[in-house]
Amino acid sequence: MNTFIILTTKYIFYPILIGVVSTVCYVLLFDQLLKNVILPWYFSKKYKSTRIAGTWEGQGNAGSFVFKVILKQTGDRVTGEIFASTINVATKAVLKTNTYSFTGEIRDGFVRVNHKEKDRDSFGFGCFIFQIAGGGKTLNGSCLYVSEGDDFYRIATANDIKLKRSSN
Repeated sequence: MNTFIILTTKYIFYPILIGVVSTVCYVLLFDQLLKNVILPWYFSKKYKSTRIAGTWEGQGNAGSFVFKVILKQTGDRVTGEIFASTINVATKAVLKTNTYSFTGEIRDGFVRVNHKEKDRDSFGFGCFIFQIAGGGKTLNGSCLYVSEGDDFYRIATANDIKLKRSSN
């Protein structure tokens, strides 16, 4: 009986355990390698249009909003952060600044971005659409967004947004 347990452990349990552990390690490593190295490299090689990764700055709504956008690009996919400041046009004072994270895509010379508030104690989300202009040096567009007031939510727009590339 003792020999049976030893043989069962040696010839059945250990090979199964080694197989399971090696499969899990392979899947986890390959998945990370595929997502973080192989696919980004492939999409960057495949993508042949304007590259817009970098830092962008500008304003919208006749100066009532100031934007700074940090944009990362992999192929036709974009991600990053938007810093949006609300400005008192008369005094040029910054009333508030919100930070948003975003994901989006580039299609036919346009960039579509869905953003959401990064601060979990605040509420805001929306969608920017930009046209790539000036050989990739300017993004012109608008934003439809939902923001919170003191006791309500409102749907609003920011128009005539013009962003210029400040760094690559």
